[in-house]
Amino acid sequence: MLRAIRLSVELDFTIEENTYETICEMAYLLEKSSNERIRDEFSKIMVSQYVEKGVFLLKNTGLLNYIIPELLEGDGMPQRGDHLYDVLEHNIKTAAYIRNNLNLRLAALLHDVGKPRTLVEVEGVRSFPAHDKKSAEMAEEILKRLRYPKETIIEV
Repeated sequence: MLRAIRLSVELDFTIEENTYETICEMAYLLEKSSNERIRDEFSKIMVSQYVEKGVFLLKNTGLLNYIIPELLEGDGMPQRGDHLYDVLEHNIKTAAYIRNNLNLRLAALLHDVGKPRTLVEVEGVRSFPAHDKKSAEMAEEILKRLRYPKETIIEV
């Protein structure tokens, strides 16, 4: 399932409709895959030319639930001020705008992953105090879970 998405973003093709629906139905089977295999395919998606498309495919098929479910906490969560996107879309688009380097793209994708867990709303004003620290902690946990090398985790 991950390979289908990876190939679609590496080769810029649309996944056939029945295949796409089957991926959505069978996404839960990703739990049976090793974290190393998931990491390897996910990394290739992250360094593809169409990383934004790839991460949205992971989200829309349900596979992201089994890779980085923490990112989904920002789905539909508005930010404050002039932000155009919710927290999840902001994270994905940030990764897409970063030059093609795995560590930079991982850092961009995870840079605000902690915002949902730090949300404070006072008199209708939203803020995310210390979200940078929470995001860094969560990024470390996520990357360890996916079995990224220690050097990658430190740099990200």
